[in-house]
Amino acid sequence: AYDISFYSSEYEKEQYQSLADRLWPQYLVIEKDDDNSFPLHFSDMMIDSWCAGYYSNLWSRMLAADVFSAYWEAGWENPEAVRKVSQKILNSLLTVGSSRPTAEVFRELRGRDPNPDALLISLGLKKVRSPKKRVANKE
Repeated sequence: AYDISFYSSEYEKEQYQSLADRLWPQYLVIEKDDDNSFPLHFSDMMIDSWCAGYYSNLWSRMLAADVFSAYWEAGWENPEAVRKVSQKILNSLLTVGSSRPTAEVFRELRGRDPNPDALLISLGLKKVRSPKKRVANKE
């Protein structure tokens, strides 16, 4: 929220620290320390080339993690399933490139909208899903 607000058309009406102070209680769960100078320590956004695009990078990482999670769902131990996932990624994502809207291509590939779970798992912020145990037939 901070980066979008900071680089919006309204940025001239509010100083960067006032903006941080206003947004803090809406998005963060801990109280702000008086010595906190958050915007100045978020150098990727304040002085680097990221600017308001910082979170678009995070969004692309989420999409990549979600696409990669298709391999987990298919089962790494099954080479045929892995090959099918790879072929589907090639046909629906890599072949079309940016000739079609990303959301449309993603839905075609995964059959649903993007989900942040795979990214959260890859960042260690969520427990890894345990693969379902296969029960042997007792015939």
